Amino acid sequence: MSILRTEHLSYVYSQGTPFEKIAIEDVNIDIEEGEFVGVIGHTGSGKSTLIQHFNGLLRPTSGKIFVDGQDIWANPKEIRKFRFMVGLVFQYPEYQLFEETVYKDIAFGPTNMGLTPDEIDRRVKEAARFVGLSPIQLEKSPFELSGGQKRRVAIAGVLAMQPKVLVLDEPTAGLDPKGRDSILSQIKEYHQENGTTVLLVSHSMEDVAQYAQKALVMNNAKVFLHDDVEKVFSHAAEMEAMGLSIPQVSRIFLDLAGRGVPGDPQCLYSRGRQTGDPPGLGKGGAPMLKDITIGQYFPGKSLVHRMDPRMKIILVILYIVMLFTGDNVGSLIVGIFFLLIAYPVSKIPMKMVAKGVKPVIPIILFTAVLNMLFVDGKVLWSWWVFKLTQEGIQLAVMMAVRIVCLIAGTSLLTYTTSPIALTDAIERLLSPSKAELAGP
Repeated sequence: MSILRTEHLSYVYSQGTPFEKIAIEDVNIDIEEGEFVGVIGHTGSGKSTLIQHFNGLLRPTSGKIFVDGQDIWANPKEIRKFRFMVGLVFQYPEYQLFEETVYKDIAFGPTNMGLTPDEIDRRVKEAARFVGLSPIQLEKSPFELSGGQKRRVAIAGVLAMQPKVLVLDEPTAGLDPKGRDSILSQIKEYHQENGTTVLLVSHSMEDVAQYAQKALVMNNAKVFLHDDVEKVFSHAAEMEAMGLSIPQVSRIFLDLAGRGVPGDPQCLYSRGRQTGDPPGLGKGGAPMLKDITIGQYFPGKSLVHRMDPRMKIILVILYIVMLFTGDNVGSLIVGIFFLLIAYPVSKIPMKMVAKGVKPVIPIILFTAVLNMLFVDGKVLWSWWVFKLTQEGIQLAVMMAVRIVCLIAGTSLLTYTTSPIALTDAIERLLSPSKAELAGP
């Protein structure tokens, strides 16, 4: 279903004056609900002008804009409701912060929507969680924070309004690589968990290739291409002619193809984005790795997902200690019982455990064989130097169950905790006093 559509959209700055300039001309695009679209183009191509039309900040010179099937300018008096439906984050949004506390700044939008105090509080805390702001930071002045933290506050203010379409104009401009990756990962996590349509304006082709499903290329006020990312970046020559680069991985594959070496860059950044798997590990990716789920994160809203990551880490450590130091049978029964409760509560399918165990089956079998044939005890069968003992079989079974429980238990932590939240929790556990005083 189309969430955002334009028909013959054009906009002219300073129309009718000597300074008249066509910013966008005859733009026809159709963006489906839930898509993640990267908007790219050289400086002056019309990107920023186009996105300012989506929530009515600019009124078209000609043409129409439809949001969720409604013409946003059919009744100009109702334009305000569309500005809540399409959230727009400008470049350097931290310069727009003004409230006394971070909490109040994030709450500004929901308050203007006329929501109840309880609903505002829920949205503020949820938005803060998505961008990695701690409860302590919510009570601080936004001007006490670092530049990257201010950027997160500004983005959280838009997320708190829960728009159907989230538009971000260069959200990582001016940030270091770590800060850029952090914010983009949080935006991707928000997109996956809520199904919100996201439009990301960026000059980084690598970012678009890694995070977006489709790419919209603007050139000289018109749409040059609007297609799947891998198809757009296959037009390398045309894009470079208009002053745009292509991702390095695409360039390598195209150079190899020119030398007669077969290769397909699509497997590196196409399938995984749509399935939630890491790039290159979905269908069409590396066949030996596509089913590995260890270390992946599966967004959700279960009780386990919402649990403090620090508490989850501590519980997993205690779980591992119990598995390998407790009574043999008793500790395994408790471990299995824990998994049978934790996985349904976390809403993670048990088939994920099977996928996680699959890569280590050879290790389990090798360990079992060693235990069965080289552990002393009551001999059940012997040949040459090999002896199959009752104690060896018991130890092999116990060790196999331990390994499966270990993988299932530790995987539950990564399944329900984003990499950013996990890293932040480890840092805070290692230096709790510093985290309490300064925040993460």
